[in-house]
Amino acid sequence: MSGRNRVAKETDRDPDLRVIRAEDVGVELRPWADLPYSTRRRKSSVEVAPGDIVGSISRPYGRWVLVPDGYGRALASDHTVVLRKQRDVSMWYILSFLRSERGKRWIESTFRGTVPRIARDELALIPVPDCPIESIEIDMILRDYESELIRLESEVGQLRSRLSAIHDTESPVETAANVDSLYGIVASVRSVGSLEDSLRIAENAFPYPIARTLRAIDRSPSPRAKYHEIVHEGLETVSTTLASLCAAVARDHSISGRAIKSWADSVRRNGATIGSQFAMALEVASSVSNDLQSDIGGLGQAFGDANSPAVALFGSLPEERNRIHGDYPKSDFQFRQRLGEAEGILRELLDSLSFLARWEIRYSESIEPIEGDNGKPDFYGTFRILRGDNSDWDLVEQISSSPLYRGRAYALVDGHILLDLHPYLVVRDCPVCGALEVYYPNSFGEGEANLKSIDRGHPQVCSDDGILRQLRSAFTSL
Repeated sequence: MSGRNRVAKETDRDPDLRVIRAEDVGVELRPWADLPYSTRRRKSSVEVAPGDIVGSISRPYGRWVLVPDGYGRALASDHTVVLRKQRDVSMWYILSFLRSERGKRWIESTFRGTVPRIARDELALIPVPDCPIESIEIDMILRDYESELIRLESEVGQLRSRLSAIHDTESPVETAANVDSLYGIVASVRSVGSLEDSLRIAENAFPYPIARTLRAIDRSPSPRAKYHEIVHEGLETVSTTLASLCAAVARDHSISGRAIKSWADSVRRNGATIGSQFAMALEVASSVSNDLQSDIGGLGQAFGDANSPAVALFGSLPEERNRIHGDYPKSDFQFRQRLGEAEGILRELLDSLSFLARWEIRYSESIEPIEGDNGKPDFYGTFRILRGDNSDWDLVEQISSSPLYRGRAYALVDGHILLDLHPYLVVRDCPVCGALEVYYPNSFGEGEANLKSIDRGHPQVCSDDGILRQLRSAFTSL
């Protein structure tokens, strides 16, 4: 829709409506209170609404912004165009496309006239790439990303101001003190590392067992040790965590198949290999992708297609791992050579597994029944969040209409799906180091279960009848 209004003069001013001009469109929309008053509404006027995208019809091409919730009443000016949702699409996704280099090139191709302006009819014909993620999910992701980006840009601006402030005094002593104060800022920023670095992002956002192992990789003392952490410990941690999540999904959605049964049978015997774990995860993801109406936390999108990057990359590390049986590096030089390749694969793999940031593992510390709004019982729980490389698990509260059990591991997926992970993941005190650790059943039989800490590898033999009964029920159901 094309804007029609202009800035009001005294004789043609609408007392209730402001006008959004091209210069009001930036990274954020100018605050409503700072907008000028509009000329009076006409039949052709376009009143913007929260969720609309407003853009400038003239250069530069990337000036588009989404109208936030709670924005005051305003009309679009004659130098703007308004995009409004007509069906279930993500307006944040469309906004990011319009701001992208690819989107700018398409928009430039619609320019017409001696004074270049966007041709509105052709704008509607620009092909926006499909996104298979549900609109509500991609809205949340892109909105949060932009919010953090704006926050970081604001903090960078404050850092620039600190640099300028060292010249605001005539006193040499104060100038020296201001310069010295920058040392601490430099050290702090360096400790953050690269914001683009997949390893550091995963260390902060991925489930705790994976993040802890990535921390060990990051702090390895030598190329030989780092190679071992990536190819052996890192691969095993990612594979085991993924298999545990997929097993819970399979149970919850009654998904069955040959690879799932083969993995369950292996655990009931001597333990599952990484190959059987991966095959099981692929079968679950394929079923999620093909049979369920919607994906679960990005699992189907990442692994549901055999040609996806995650599938190819996940298969590369076992090939490197299996070289221990033959062409295994021996000298430090060989380890450094192989390490470069393994690190590259790991970083690409972490990018392809970014959906794991949508899975928040929680440990239920206490549960109690409470009366719900409908008179039926709800369950109030306090949970420890097992996310990122943080051994001091943060405490949160949650109410569920479904039964919850104390001492169990759950996964909160996309902020609203609570998935019971017990007994595929078990949180217990470690007899080796005394810490509360996340275990998985490496194998189990009639009288005992061999549990293994995912991130530390500490073994624990469990003969608890309750755990054994739950393991038999959980693995038989697959």
